[in-house]
Amino acid sequence: MVPRPAQWLLVLLLLASAVAAHRPWHPSSFWPWRQDPQQFVGTSLKVPKILHHVYMGGYKEYLAGTKRRPAVNVAAWRESCLIQHPDWTAMFWDEANAHRLLAEHYAWFLPTWARYGSTIARADAIRPFIMHRYGGLYLDLDVQCFRNGASFLTGYDVVLQASSGPWDKGTINCAMASVPEHPLWMVYAHLLPSKQQENDTLEATGPRVLAQAVAMHFDTKLPIKAGLHADADDTVVQVYPAGQWYLACMPPKDEPACSRLLIKALVTGELPLDRLAGHHRFHGTWYDAPHDDRLWEDLRATVLQSPRMGHQGAGQGLIQPAARPQPRSWRSWGLPKAGRSKTSRAQEANARRSNQ
Repeated sequence: MVPRPAQWLLVLLLLASAVAAHRPWHPSSFWPWRQDPQQFVGTSLKVPKILHHVYMGGYKEYLAGTKRRPAVNVAAWRESCLIQHPDWTAMFWDEANAHRLLAEHYAWFLPTWARYGSTIARADAIRPFIMHRYGGLYLDLDVQCFRNGASFLTGYDVVLQASSGPWDKGTINCAMASVPEHPLWMVYAHLLPSKQQENDTLEATGPRVLAQAVAMHFDTKLPIKAGLHADADDTVVQVYPAGQWYLACMPPKDEPACSRLLIKALVTGELPLDRLAGHHRFHGTWYDAPHDDRLWEDLRATVLQSPRMGHQGAGQGLIQPAARPQPRSWRSWGLPKAGRSKTSRAQEANARRSNQ
């Protein structure tokens, strides 16, 4: 008969084997007090000062497109990010550069890359490889920058943007920041070949794949919760909620009240935007009908041409750099929320109507 202590030892070994088979072993898996991600947040900027933009057609075609469709693909938005990050290295990725990166460092992906039939699929698919190889801050070309983004990245190994509303799967890929060679990006990359049969770009190469990769890396379920996460290697991932970092609102058709509030904040300066490094404008040129609605036409006319934007017309001088953002979203200053009194909600509604 096996002695009782040996029985317990056998049980513990079996449990340890099960855990190791599901996820690589790490001491933090067994020590609850090491699970708090806050203890791994540093005080220095880990993310390299590299600003990435992607346009498969190349820089000349990008500039030509901004002239043909100024309301959809505004060069001033990218320019605002360059202005706000003067000491960062800017990298502009076209198809030739993307193919070279894959051929030199990720040749296993080239067969999948060759089968992509659209430029947006390739523009999406190259992002995890850029993040893995170089690190830095990736921004879509329709992201307008309000300030330098370094304070939002300080102390973290990876920074992601959460979505909201009908788009909510946890994360979107319009803004991503990372240290080089973080394992999350290879999880993302290795998911892509299995997604090629998807007809929806969001599901095949875009934010839904990123959300799935995050869920797999942290062994959790969708949607990904905003906040701090620590993985088995004690690297810290910050997922900013909607209303912080580069997502003020979802597209105007989904969140019209939030979009009107953002316009007011940008034009009048009456509402605090210190929790935003910028805003993703959701002017996806790859859609059949880009999000070129009247609301953002008004924003372009009143904000991009405003003296408050500085002589570049792209955000210079609009907002001063801020310290690390606080948990409270800027949207809480003007949007009605559950739990407020009927009087306060009515006052806010009247205030919004008077400003429309």
